[in-house]
Amino acid sequence: MLECDLDLEPAVVYKMYEDRWQIEIVMRHYKSACRFDETRVHSDYSVIGSEFCDFLATVLTFRLIREFDKARLLEKRTYSRTMSLLRRAKKIRIGEHGEWLPVRMNPSTGKMFAALGLDIAASATPKRRPGRPPKIGTPA
Repeated sequence: MLECDLDLEPAVVYKMYEDRWQIEIVMRHYKSACRFDETRVHSDYSVIGSEFCDFLATVLTFRLIREFDKARLLEKRTYSRTMSLLRRAKKIRIGEHGEWLPVRMNPSTGKMFAALGLDIAASATPKRRPGRPPKIGTPA
């Protein structure tokens, strides 16, 4: 229940509160996970630079959240979990001029990348059978 002394529609007040809560969540993430609450610098220019980096990180985070909302990713997982999955996305190139190939990922992660419009597709390499590989020279 929200109580407000402004002459606004309840839906508008709720949306404003929701946006403010999202700011709180992002700032808590950066203070705890990224340790941005400590400057560890002494000069004025270093503090300004550090705060500017914090500002850019916050702007980028809200842009990511907006894209995740458009792709409806935050309905199934949290922002932190989504970022964790994005961090795992890798492509490798075999040889000096070889093609960049994605590292194999599970199908749900592949769907997440497709929803975001990223060109990282699940690798077509077959899954290995569990257990030890056969010894060389012995039948499989």
